[in-house]
Amino acid sequence: GNANNPGFTGGEARAFDQRFGVDPALDRYRFALQVVRSGNQVTAALRFNTLRQPNNYVLPQLPHGKHKIRWVVNVCGKESVCESTFTIQDCLSPTVRCKPMSTGLQQGGMVTVSANDFYESIVDNCSPANLLKMGLTSEYLSHGLFPRDPVTLLPLTTVTLSCADLGSNVMQLWGEDVSGNSSFCAVVLFLQDPLGKCGNNNLASSEASSDDEWQAAMERSTFIALPGKRSNPGEGSVQMGSLEKEHFELYQNQPNPFSGRTEIGFELPAACSAQLRIFDAGGRVVTERNGQYTEGRHSEAFDLEGVSGVLYYELRTQWGLLSKKMVVLGQ
Repeated sequence: GNANNPGFTGGEARAFDQRFGVDPALDRYRFALQVVRSGNQVTAALRFNTLRQPNNYVLPQLPHGKHKIRWVVNVCGKESVCESTFTIQDCLSPTVRCKPMSTGLQQGGMVTVSANDFYESIVDNCSPANLLKMGLTSEYLSHGLFPRDPVTLLPLTTVTLSCADLGSNVMQLWGEDVSGNSSFCAVVLFLQDPLGKCGNNNLASSEASSDDEWQAAMERSTFIALPGKRSNPGEGSVQMGSLEKEHFELYQNQPNPFSGRTEIGFELPAACSAQLRIFDAGGRVVTERNGQYTEGRHSEAFDLEGVSGVLYYELRTQWGLLSKKMVVLGQ
């Protein structure tokens, strides 16, 4: 097993063979050679079988770490030996799940959020839970790699937001296993200024001064979960992409800024149901549209008479959710 391999100690010790109803004497897996003869050629492969079913071969499952295989061939009393070593390593990224959280700028006009605020779960195929690392960054600061302090190389687990970050902020919660594989999930945090510390802006609640008023303002915030991509350093390179699936796009509305009427374009990789939704800076839905769409590009027109200021719109499908910002001019 791999319980004593560096970086894998801890967690729950488990039996290697967890098949139900196994008789240790007859059904325990053992190494065996599967030999195939074709004319004068003989091919042998290392397999598992059992005493009960010696002719039923399965691929062996080997633990993480270094292994050596030694082949011995005897032909007419002449023995030949061949040895080779190989390493089995973990190349799968952990699965990271985010949850939304509610916050707002504090008295000093700033707020610090931590990885724990967004954490729901991080699960890995090999690494014990106590050895998984967690990090947090915002999308505009992300380099597509697990966030670390450039000097200490320790995980970065907090992000500080200020008046410059009012509105929609994509936060990335990262997980990394002991083999260096990492992945992230992303969540859009819609940041408000409930105490009015940033001066005159459309994202400040009206004269919110007491704790009750501050909490009421926070309860109107909107939070949206987005899918993330994975990186697998164990495969020799980092495969990163945008949060959008290929041919899954949400375009900037046209015209923008606008007054009254605008069109929102989007592209779908296949036929599916989709929802377009527009909401104001307080998280209240202004209008929404649901429909069945074919593969390719589409456009929907919206009449937004009597609305002004900064609005946000989103496209929700089976491939995830995309969002953008629009500006409606005063009428």
